[in-house]
Amino acid sequence: MCSKRVKIDDDNEDSGSSGTERHNSHLCRAKLPPETWSEIWLLLACLEDRIAVSHVCSEWRTMALADHRLWGHIAVRLDLLVTWRIRDWDEYARLGEEENRVAARWLRLAEHALERAGRTVSLDICIDHNGMTKDWITRFCALINKHAPRVVRFSLKLGCLVGLRECLRGFQSPMPNVRVLGLNALTFWPMPAGEIPFELFPNVEVFKSRPCDFENFDVPSTGLSKTIRSIRSNAATSASLCALLRAFTEPEHFAIRIAYTNPREDPEKEDLDYVQSRFEKLDQLELTFDWNCYAKTRRAMPRAASKPPYFSIGLHFTLNYAKNPEEEACMAIEDVFCDVVHATPIMLTLEQCEPPWKDLTDWDRKPIRIIVHDPATGQTRQLALHFRMLYHSPKSMQLLVEQLARSPISSLTVPWDLMNPLTAQLKEENLRTITDLTLIVTQLIKKDQNLLWPVLPGLQHVTLKVNYNPEAACDSPYFRLSFDVFRGALEKLVPPPAKLHTLSLHHIRTGGCKHEDWNSAQSLATRVYGLRILSAEEAGSSTWNSDCEYCW
Repeated sequence: MCSKRVKIDDDNEDSGSSGTERHNSHLCRAKLPPETWSEIWLLLACLEDRIAVSHVCSEWRTMALADHRLWGHIAVRLDLLVTWRIRDWDEYARLGEEENRVAARWLRLAEHALERAGRTVSLDICIDHNGMTKDWITRFCALINKHAPRVVRFSLKLGCLVGLRECLRGFQSPMPNVRVLGLNALTFWPMPAGEIPFELFPNVEVFKSRPCDFENFDVPSTGLSKTIRSIRSNAATSASLCALLRAFTEPEHFAIRIAYTNPREDPEKEDLDYVQSRFEKLDQLELTFDWNCYAKTRRAMPRAASKPPYFSIGLHFTLNYAKNPEEEACMAIEDVFCDVVHATPIMLTLEQCEPPWKDLTDWDRKPIRIIVHDPATGQTRQLALHFRMLYHSPKSMQLLVEQLARSPISSLTVPWDLMNPLTAQLKEENLRTITDLTLIVTQLIKKDQNLLWPVLPGLQHVTLKVNYNPEAACDSPYFRLSFDVFRGALEKLVPPPAKLHTLSLHHIRTGGCKHEDWNSAQSLATRVYGLRILSAEEAGSSTWNSDCEYCW
């Protein structure tokens, strides 16, 4: 954590004192420089814990109060307790009171922290409660108004749209130093953009608000900052999409979720032409679509010659209401990758990403994000698809490979179980230029799996990763990969006597020196590196326990 060598004075001069006093005394006499204590205390995510640090002893209190970094960033996330699944009214009322108690306690802690903060303050507040009391809103607004000139980043997410609108009406003091502004209601009901007091944020550069409706927003608005360069918002109708683009005339980056609430929404040609003209003047464009919306809005996608350097489309929502997802997926594949440069090597990444709807069912898997980056031009093309569009749709996978097969590949990152269908359709000229390969294990791999992997003659660096979940049991089969399987796969890619330059393993359990996987790992390392791996027992590790099954 700190490059300096430090000495901890652990003498026992006060051996006659009580255990607690002696413990605090030893802590306070630890001869660590203030910057080291600062780095340690910054690891405390909870505001209450940081305040507790200042109450340990006078020395710690002096250091903590003088360290403005401890109080300069205040972040909180209070999750919803009252849900529709609760049928007992007494329990419902009790949890509602608990939500109010927790929110009030956090507000008291925030008041203490802001008094200790330095000249700048960053606020990241997410309270997913069904309602906020009037007293809480009044105190919260008074706190923000008091410290408004020091705020440089302000993100407010509330689970109650009414509470968010009341807060916005309660903000009175200008915040001229705010550069990043986020105002979000954690509901499906959009907030009218006209109720946002933009005049309080004259120098904001990044604006984020979802869901937010600009359809009735007055343009031009005298209070809207002319310095805004990045917008993250949403559009529920074609009219609201056009209104959003008209409200912000100078941005370099748009990230918009397009989800038409009316299934019969049919955008006018004039609207789509206007949207296309605005999309073609950006540096970055990120669009996320609900199913059944992309086909209707496809005409507005930037033309190949006028695409932004960074262009991203997301079609990775749940398929519950999708009419023809395969057709829309194929449209998006064509539109995103049609202008990939043929002559220069590309970096190709296929990896899991978080779903927009957050919660996955037991039978679902995470969506797949496809990223193509051209280092020579700096161009990036990105597409996120529902996993079924790649794992269970041969048409989508075939079209994707056809679009990518026109360029040589220098670096490839791919899930283990997509390696077969991907490489089987790529051409030899694509494969022979691959020097870096990263394989990501996303699910349990069968030992008898038939791997039809090709030889990669240019391969120099291999990385094997297993998706790590610290909350799962450490002996879960999802975090165990038979080294015999991996060794067999690697020898298909790089047949002996060819050598690799590097082999990197991330979250791979090989077992102890008596485990069946150990010999395979040791043999592979010897062939690749010419090195011998020592087990914890052989190396004399103090953490080795011969009675512990995990040490083996």
